Amino acid sequence: MLEHSLPKENFLLLKGRRFSSAVNERLKVVFSSPNTVLCYPGSEAVDIETLPKVNENNSGYNVIILDGTWPQAKSLYANCDELKKIKQIQINSDGASEYVIRTQPTEKSLSTVETAALALSILEGKPDLKDALLQPLKALCSFQLAHGAVTHQSKEFLIRNGLHKSQIPYCLS
Repeated sequence: MLEHSLPKENFLLLKGRRFSSAVNERLKVVFSSPNTVLCYPGSEAVDIETLPKVNENNSGYNVIILDGTWPQAKSLYANCDELKKIKQIQINSDGASEYVIRTQPTEKSLSTVETAALALSILEGKPDLKDALLQPLKALCSFQLAHGAVTHQSKEFLIRNGLHKSQIPYCLS
């Protein structure tokens, strides 16, 4: 969705399980820029709201978002030493994911497109940008729900309420 929503000159999509600037020339520029940030939660991550907005910074940011399941994102991060040197940021949002047809790990977990939409709207100081970038996701969920999909709760919610499948005892008869 992001690939089709953002200007091609401002978007770089790389597919794979391991990344290195030695393998991809375009990554050298991104990894070495002081204005590159990595959306990756953790103890080293700073709240994205504390960064200067693009119009204050005047040079913009390279925002890296690891796409995949949480275990895949953790593996991508663990396997790339260059990512560990980049300033980590996190989004501290109170809102739940709008990707309601998929089970998220926690109630505050966001999909890749939601992370990008929020990050760009915050960094550029354009709240309307979030809504514009999330329209395809909302349309996808609405279509799926209208055709038999069901709304999912987060894994965290299911566990807290005793509804997670790993907590349901098996009956042998």
